[in-house]
Amino acid sequence: MAMQRFVTGYETLCRVQVMHRYFLNFGATPFDLASPTPAQQKTLALVRGDYDISKFWRIVPDAATQLAMRNGWMVFKNLPDGFRVGIMAAAHQSVVPLAEGLTLIFAIYQADAYFPLYTDLDRAVLDGLAKQNSVFRWRNVPGSLRLNADETIRPADLEARPPTTDLGSGRPIGFIEIQHRPADGNSLLDEDGHVQDLTFEVILRNRSTQWEYRATNLGQFPLVHYGRIGVAADSKPLPNPTPATTTDRGTQFVSTIY
Repeated sequence: MAMQRFVTGYETLCRVQVMHRYFLNFGATPFDLASPTPAQQKTLALVRGDYDISKFWRIVPDAATQLAMRNGWMVFKNLPDGFRVGIMAAAHQSVVPLAEGLTLIFAIYQADAYFPLYTDLDRAVLDGLAKQNSVFRWRNVPGSLRLNADETIRPADLEARPPTTDLGSGRPIGFIEIQHRPADGNSLLDEDGHVQDLTFEVILRNRSTQWEYRATNLGQFPLVHYGRIGVAADSKPLPNPTPATTTDRGTQFVSTIY
């Protein structure tokens, strides 16, 4: 009788992909354009190749999750576009079964002071995140692999900050929570313990601001890291403003072009 060979190693249990339009859009061309031209494809691929969420966020498992991962033979790895959780598996089946109530929680730390300026967050969210005891939380929900709604952080996502979550690295601004077997949702393992390799997605919209040149309001345009938006004044094209030249004036965000 032929011997069946089993290879044991780490397989992807789940991934979380964080896509920010400020860094990924090229000028007025969205990174997820349905039918890009060959030239647009090339440009967007170059932009994507330089993408790294560590420019604005740092994500780490919280203390309870780190313990659960050690006990469950799991590993955590940061990726340029998010992070990955691996699990020890043989023939796509986890070596250590996951507990029914297992929830993996990942703390999010802001790595860029300009993040609120180029990310489309409304006033209620900005005020909430400014409080020491307030964070946002995204959870995997039934019927969707998208963790956040409307490409933003909503007031409904805000909640009181749980105690003892600093991890020795300052104050987290939010959490991503992945439950192994949510009610009517996508499980990380199937009924037979096979790895599902799910990819959960977050998209963050870039903020549009009032652009100002020589005290003249040019209109509202999106902020982007790469490419030109194509605004002109005095019959000449203007450079894009940057988050460093953007100010919160209370009623609106204004970006100055020098």
